[in-house]
Amino acid sequence: MMNHDRDPILVYTLCVQQTPYTFWPFANRCQPSLVLLLAYMFLITLGGCKKNVDDDELAKPSGNAREPSKKHSIELSNEQIERIGIQTTLAKLVVYQPTIQVFGRVIINPNASFDIYSPSAGKLNTDETWPKLASEVKPNQVLGQIKVRNSPEVRADLQSRLLDAESRLPSDRNSVESLNRIVEGLQRIASKEVLSRTELDVASSNLARARAQVALDESAVNHWKSVLAAIDAPSATASEHWTIPIVALHQGQVTEVSVAGPSFVEAGQHLLRIVDQTSHLIRLDIPPDMNTLEMASRPDLVISCGNRDIDARFVGQASTMDTSSQFRHLLFSVDDRSMELRPGMLVQAKFPISTDAANAGIVNAIQIPVNAVIYHEGLPYVYVKSDGERFERRSVSAIGTSGKELFVNATTDEDRELRLGLQSDEQVVVSGAQVLLSREFLQAGGDDD
Repeated sequence: MMNHDRDPILVYTLCVQQTPYTFWPFANRCQPSLVLLLAYMFLITLGGCKKNVDDDELAKPSGNAREPSKKHSIELSNEQIERIGIQTTLAKLVVYQPTIQVFGRVIINPNASFDIYSPSAGKLNTDETWPKLASEVKPNQVLGQIKVRNSPEVRADLQSRLLDAESRLPSDRNSVESLNRIVEGLQRIASKEVLSRTELDVASSNLARARAQVALDESAVNHWKSVLAAIDAPSATASEHWTIPIVALHQGQVTEVSVAGPSFVEAGQHLLRIVDQTSHLIRLDIPPDMNTLEMASRPDLVISCGNRDIDARFVGQASTMDTSSQFRHLLFSVDDRSMELRPGMLVQAKFPISTDAANAGIVNAIQIPVNAVIYHEGLPYVYVKSDGERFERRSVSAIGTSGKELFVNATTDEDRELRLGLQSDEQVVVSGAQVLLSREFLQAGGDDD
């Protein structure tokens, strides 16, 4: 028997031929309705056949489409690698200590500013040696002279100054001896790491000041004696005037000139101000929720200013705090031999986090360059070169930065479809990673945004 399921015209013909004659009167009355019904069935049958054909065509595999990469990797030829300019570097396993980043600025060191006053009334002689604003001076450099007229009043003043210097000299020498014994005792303790070096540094600084004061007293005594000897000389060799040299005791830059040219000055009149540009203070702003005592227990600190790293030493906590932010201030001293720092410069520092006394929060991490990381949908990724010409995308978890270096977790999760983390000595792409990401999505037939 023939199959007439999909031929409505043939079905209609057979039905008409096999219908009894007595049916035709009824068929003649209903012929228009029957024709419409059969036409509707014909259209439905054609639509079902067309849909089946389309489904069969879509079900066929396409020769141009590729299966998405399950390992999130891409393979390139040597020519493509060279054309893209892909460069790699080795990931390093390092010991990383978590830190807290704080900010601050360079401020003026009051101990590095020195003022020069006129020792006596007279005429200030300034020539080519008299310093100008922003000029540099050296220790023991003669800057100018003051011409003083001899008189009984001047002689009495000089004798008074001589007696004052001689009276201070014994006590200053005793201070040097006592401070010297303190420093020697602290040196023996500090060598055994029983005491922090902060107390030793303070004692050494006090000893240096006491020695400088003794040297100043001895110089003053010798100077006033020589002046009085010149005044008390016989009349044949005596002079109506004598000169007092103006000497710079410290090196630095002239930041203020009160007397610019030859003029008469009074005793104690301000002449110059010299600032040592190699000695600065750095004030770090510490938020209220941070432990300043723990930070102060670390006397040595590396402070970054621009692209420079500077060794700083803790001085103490500032006596005031910011009224609006309630930030505390820690003061550090720096020795800037290059004289590149200036008051007002912004700096930043990182304090180690001591979460546990045994390991102090130290963890193992992988160190890679910052430019090796790319971001997609807000998540960080890196590409690792494996199997010669294949590059695999990895997800990384950053734990800290230091300059141009990034520290990520050293563990690797092998159970994930997209592997997490890096291992030591793996080749990480540092140039061309963004191009690899775009090619990976194009190869997988996905979005390359």
